[in-house]
Amino acid sequence: MQSNPAQHPTILLVTGDDLLRRSLARRLSQLGHPVVVARDAQGARLAWEQSHSAVDLLLTDVLLPGMGGPVLARKLTTRSPRLGVIFLSAHRGEVLIAQGVLPPNALCLSKRHPTELLAGAVHRALVPPKERLQVA
Repeated sequence: MQSNPAQHPTILLVTGDDLLRRSLARRLSQLGHPVVVARDAQGARLAWEQSHSAVDLLLTDVLLPGMGGPVLARKLTTRSPRLGVIFLSAHRGEVLIAQGVLPPNALCLSKRHPTELLAGAVHRALVPPKERLQVA
C-alpha cells in the first residue's frame, strides 16, 4: 500500500549527478517529503524493491547509465500504476515529448529549477495523467 500522497509523498530520486542529487534531496526534505535516493537505474530498482510500498513518486534523470529514465519509469509504473513520475533534463520537456523520448503526458523539469516549480511538479505528478492540464 502506498503512503498518503496528499500529506507527504515519498519520492524515489534518481540521478547520477552527486551535487544535483544532494541538492534535490535537501529541497524535497525541506518540503516535507521522505526521499529515497539512487545514482542509477539499477540502484533505483533495488531501492524500489526494498521500499516500493512507501514510494509515491519517481523523480529521475532522463539520461541514466545502463537504462534511461523513461525505461525505468515504464518498468516501475507497470508494477505500480499509481506511481507518479517526473523527469529531469537539461532539455525542454516539450521537445523530448515531440521527439518520442518521453511519453505524451510526461512531466519534465529543467535541472535548473526553483523550489517553487519542484513543489508544483510533485503535486501535478500525483494527479492522474488524464486530469493534467499541461506539461511542466
